[in-house]
Amino acid sequence: MARKDTGVEFSRPIAVKDIGDRPVQRRIDAKRPELEALARRFDLIDLKSLGADLSLFWRGDEVIVDGTLQAEVVQRCVVSLAEVPSTVNSDFTLVFRERAESGQQPEEDIDPDIEEELPEPFGPEGIDLGEAVAQQLSLSLDPYPRHPDAELERTQWGKPPQAEEEESEAARNPFAVLKNLKRER
Repeated sequence: MARKDTGVEFSRPIAVKDIGDRPVQRRIDAKRPELEALARRFDLIDLKSLGADLSLFWRGDEVIVDGTLQAEVVQRCVVSLAEVPSTVNSDFTLVFRERAESGQQPEEDIDPDIEEELPEPFGPEGIDLGEAVAQQLSLSLDPYPRHPDAELERTQWGKPPQAEEEESEAARNPFAVLKNLKRER
């Protein structure tokens, strides 16, 4: 079966009709071109591997996807920009519901005070498990990766040492400020 180009870097569609009364087990792994495309999408230095073990089953009119993803990533340190390799292991549960046809009102009102995630919609094309795993990876990445050797310069007020020296000179000599202003012109 030929796959059509969906524009998604890591696409593994499954038709909901293939999900029966019993849970369906799937293992998906990204190939090298997919890993490279996802690394660009998520601004990673490298994505060495990405895979997931998934279990899909119906619960009423919803499809539940329980999964565990594993990934080897290399991010940039937020302090030094050095490489920060890490392993991501994340368990997740997603809920999918058939997309309502346009013009139809949802059966239930949405209460904004409830902190419950709404189900993801799926259409006649089914559910793209690869894109779901890619989105879970993006949520599992360290938002502030830091290399163990990276250090910020620490000062009393968080200013660089040069700025502190200039301020202390100005405090000792009020004419130093005027001298610096004259230099800037």
